[in-house]
Amino acid sequence: MVQPKSLPTLYAYLLIMRWVIGLIFILNAMPKFSDPSFGSQADLFFASLRDDVIFEPYKILFNDMILPNAFLIAKVVKWAEVIIGAMFIINFPIQLAVFAALFLHLNYLCIASLPTFMFLNIMMIASEFVVFGSRQK
Repeated sequence: MVQPKSLPTLYAYLLIMRWVIGLIFILNAMPKFSDPSFGSQADLFFASLRDDVIFEPYKILFNDMILPNAFLIAKVVKWAEVIIGAMFIINFPIQLAVFAALFLHLNYLCIASLPTFMFLNIMMIASEFVVFGSRQK
């Protein structure tokens, strides 16, 4: 059980965790906004990821839905990362932000071919669950 004296410290750590998650999303999206050609080559980029898909059911989804709509998916991901980051920073609506972040990171995890990327996505998913579990009612 958490002692009442330690609650302000706990909330401070959770605030920092939320801000860090938000900053990670925003900093990840900034290069996408600064590159005017982002999205125009999305079909080639996503086609290069085809061999990196590690889950067989996701490979079917990736080939049938994501590759044909690569330009649209790239634009949605770019804006989603900024919006999710802002929602984490301002803490509103945090439930929607967590579910959207989990959706993105689970998709990223399915494509992560390097152990480092898999580890980072798992850490982000765990952090998002902590934020979701600690929300105030």
